[in-house]
Amino acid sequence: TLSESVTLPVLFFRSPKLSVWEKDAGDKRDEMESFCFEKVNEIINGLKPKMLLVLGFRTYRYLKENLSIEVKDEIENIGESKRRISYQSKLSGIPMFCIMHPSGAHISDKDLNKNRKLFFKVMESV
Repeated sequence: TLSESVTLPVLFFRSPKLSVWEKDAGDKRDEMESFCFEKVNEIINGLKPKMLLVLGFRTYRYLKENLSIEVKDEIENIGESKRRISYQSKLSGIPMFCIMHPSGAHISDKDLNKNRKLFFKVMESV
């Protein structure tokens, strides 16, 4: 339920876009991002969530590449437009569902409904 949900950014630092973050963080960027990834890893391991909903493909890639958690059973879901609309996988055995970030997603109603069905299927397995 929503009352049992936690929202967590992968990077704790805000910037209007990635290019600004890369410029502003400068030499400290790697150190700052590593700090965030370590804390996110600790939080996921501490909370032991039943499922992860990831908003944005870049965030999903960050999780896969930077956390010391193994990602398995990845499925790339392709929409009617022949583009990726979501991912399903497991992060250390935790079901994970990733969608395009809602702030920039332009997705057809058919693809949105497909994602909804896939998401609820993952939820039923939890």
